Amino acid sequence: MIANPHRFLAGGIRKPISRSAFSFKINGIYWRIQPLRLTVPHPLKKKSGPYVCKRLKQNIMTQINAYLNFGGNCRQVMEFYKSCLGGELVMQTVGGSPVEAQCPAGMKDQILHASLTKDSLILMGSDMAGPEGIVNGNNIALSLNCSSEDEINRFFSALSAGGKVIDPLKTQFWGAIFGVFNDRFGIRWMLNFDKNQQSKS
Repeated sequence: MIANPHRFLAGGIRKPISRSAFSFKINGIYWRIQPLRLTVPHPLKKKSGPYVCKRLKQNIMTQINAYLNFGGNCRQVMEFYKSCLGGELVMQTVGGSPVEAQCPAGMKDQILHASLTKDSLILMGSDMAGPEGIVNGNNIALSLNCSSEDEINRFFSALSAGGKVIDPLKTQFWGAIFGVFNDRFGIRWMLNFDKNQQSKS
């Protein structure tokens, strides 16, 4: 909730209480609300605004994000990951999208694009498979770097439930706690917590 940055004065003159702008973040994009100074006719006084909302420029870092394809159960999988990892989950169905007319009617409720965002973590998925269809295999793994020993234990326990543990959590030769498993949807995960990196911070 952004407080009203304006004060009503006699004669309909509206001024900002302060010159500070309000910055906030929506879906990973930073915005700024800049209060204005202007004259408003007395009968049109309002309790909010006016203001200018601008998108702020950001320094973009090159990064690789995982994008998972599913055969109709994208919603179920992404909701499961959200329950384990937290964050904000946004999903767009085929129905109501620009590609709806190009897809069979039975795909209307399938997911065109989903994104799970938590701080710098971004995980994306879709039910839109290519002509070769979906092949569940070990050609992709999600590598999740955790920020604490408690976090890696919680994530490992939650995500591996109902799946298959391949390498239990243990301290490896490079000084990190590391473990590997396939979750109950057949997706392979590699979890890592670098204890040495934490001691340096």
